[in-house]
Amino acid sequence: MRCLALAQQWKKEGCSVMFLISPDGLPYADHLSRNGIGFSCCNSVAGSAADTAETLHFLRDSGAECIVMDGYRFDSVYVRKIRESGAVTVLFDDYGHASHNYSDFVINQNIFASDKNYTSSERYTQLLLGSKFYLIREEFRLWPDRKKKIAKIAKNILLTLGASDPDNLTMKVLNAILPGIPDDCRVRVVIGAGNPHIGEIRDYAEKHLENLEVFFDAKNMPELMAWADIAVSAAGTTACELAYMGTPMALITTSDNQIPVSNSLYSRSAAVSLGDKSSITADNIQEIVSDLIHNRSLRQTLADNAITLIDGQGACRAIRKITETWIRLQPAVADDCKRLWLWVNDPVVRASAFNTDIISFEDHISWFTQKQADPSCVQYIASDMHGEAIGQIRFDTDDSGYVNIDVSVDPKHRGKGRGASIIRTGIRQHYHTHKPRGYYSLIKPENISSIRSFERAGFRQSTPHEDRKLNAIRLTYLAL
Repeated sequence: MRCLALAQQWKKEGCSVMFLISPDGLPYADHLSRNGIGFSCCNSVAGSAADTAETLHFLRDSGAECIVMDGYRFDSVYVRKIRESGAVTVLFDDYGHASHNYSDFVINQNIFASDKNYTSSERYTQLLLGSKFYLIREEFRLWPDRKKKIAKIAKNILLTLGASDPDNLTMKVLNAILPGIPDDCRVRVVIGAGNPHIGEIRDYAEKHLENLEVFFDAKNMPELMAWADIAVSAAGTTACELAYMGTPMALITTSDNQIPVSNSLYSRSAAVSLGDKSSITADNIQEIVSDLIHNRSLRQTLADNAITLIDGQGACRAIRKITETWIRLQPAVADDCKRLWLWVNDPVVRASAFNTDIISFEDHISWFTQKQADPSCVQYIASDMHGEAIGQIRFDTDDSGYVNIDVSVDPKHRGKGRGASIIRTGIRQHYHTHKPRGYYSLIKPENISSIRSFERAGFRQSTPHEDRKLNAIRLTYLAL
């Protein structure tokens, strides 16, 4: 669902989105279709060599500029190979499952997220951590009023225990709470498309029509959560959606990876815990749910604390971070000559140059014409996702087969990390077609902003650090 939330926001911003899903993901295809999102099926085992080849082929055919990977089988080797395609790589990693991070971005949207799980990462890897990046689906974000009025006595109970619920916890909870709830209480049960106990639950509901309704593969979860005075839920994605909606909740951990979610919400007094699925008892369920029904103050506390944790802007923040560095490069052509001349004569650029004299347009035209004809020189104009030119990068191959890089950023786009992004994107694109021995740049020692841009792009100062002929620091790219 988090990938869907990200896709919804990307579509809203005018991007084209396509899902590449495994056969296991086909039950969710209906969600994609309802959102007007296309998909293709990948038949290889996730993370395998065959999957790598199939995904790279898909990237080439689709022209995708960014790929988002979500799954524990996408390890460091897989991500590194995918990144070599030139696409911007985004990896969902909740627990630091990758032994080393080669992706451009790592998203861990969980409340408990910590950078301690990602100490082995490339220098260019950006970590998007914590609930401020929680990806809430559009149908939740569009809900008009999240502030719930807390009833004196809870009368509406929502029960939702995951898409499959193989252990039939749904029946265990129903048998525990129905006999003890007030006569005017209503229980709504949500069961997913993969639930193997649908028949049993429906038969049970037929015997309790006065206060029990069953919703199969519900399409209106925000409405159901807004209706509920309390919810009994698995401690997965649904728990965080309940937090967003401000619904008081009691959580059951149905898998090990839900334990940190449950603990985080419980420690913040945003949920009560029913414990692990293997240890909960009918008496415990009945006691805690009964307390929630009658304890208005507790429900108010849970709702107030939960609603502050997730504000619904996580997808916007994540996409803003990703697209800030989403650079498109096109070879410089004759029409770019004047733009490059204006950039090169910008006062900041002149001050950082080894020759600080202003360049005449005539001299610039002569230089540009020579560079266009020089097979050892490649120059690109960098544009953002909206097509606005934001800078340039030039690659000059020396006699030893190494490439000297020159980069500059349009004045109104400085201070946004654009320089490092242009360098990273430029190297990926240049290396794909030219395969040089390596990359370096010579920079004045006082040009701190350029040094930092190259360092963020994976460069480090060489030994010796200085080029004494130019009074320059030499920075060398380390990732080849």
